[in-house]
Amino acid sequence: MTEWRLLITWAIETAMRRGEIAAMRWEHLDRRARVLLLPETKNGTPRRVPLSVAALAVLDGLPRRIDGRVWGMRPDSISQAFERVCEASGIEGLTFHDPRRRLGV
Repeated sequence: MTEWRLLITWAIETAMRRGEIAAMRWEHLDRRARVLLLPETKNGTPRRVPLSVAALAVLDGLPRRIDGRVWGMRPDSISQAFERVCEASGIEGLTFHDPRRRLGV
């Protein structure tokens, strides 16, 4: 599975914001408890994201980076790549943030 497919699956499974995804670090993952700690969030309050089996499978498909980050991209890069994927697929009017809206978060 390509990294972009994994990232999109991750976003859908966790309903995380693109900035939260870009800032993810392996050290914040607690596999046993199946949660990811987000020490910095948009509203300034740390939170724990419960992880589904599918979300954990996404992490299993990723290589470990030397810098400790989970994803090697900035928030704006995530949006730009998502737009290119949608364009290549003939999808119009969809943004990276839309799955969060549909989930009401």
